Amino acid sequence: MGKLLNGCLFVILSAALVGSPVMAAPASPVSAPLGMILQADKAQVGVDIIAGGATVYDGDRLETAPGGTLRARLGGPQIYLRQSTATQVHGLPNGFSAELGAGTVVVSAGEGETFQLLANGVTLVGALSIVRFRTPIKEPEEI
Repeated sequence: MGKLLNGCLFVILSAALVGSPVMAAPASPVSAPLGMILQADKAQVGVDIIAGGATVYDGDRLETAPGGTLRARLGGPQIYLRQSTATQVHGLPNGFSAELGAGTVVVSAGEGETFQLLANGVTLVGALSIVRFRTPIKEPEEI
């Protein structure tokens, strides 16, 4: 009887331990870093005030206050946020996508690097260029 009880207990504990790592796994995978902040003054990612060297993740919201600036490398290309700017960034193969909520961004991309900027219903896709993009867009030549 004791051997049967020990055998059943062993089977139950073994099954519980096998299932533990599955239950301990996070519900959604942690996103991979998209890039890093190279320079920041009066800037934040989400609600956190940041400085150079901070990591940027897919879906992060980058913001600058009046008089602030932020420069980040996202994949290969760099993005520069001027004062009073807000944008949300996402990863793309060899680059990034940024949805500009307000303000002005300047993007620099080298050969083989890509970016996509979205603002006020306008989508700008680029590679191998330096672009200045701001909202609100009043005239087509502002793109």
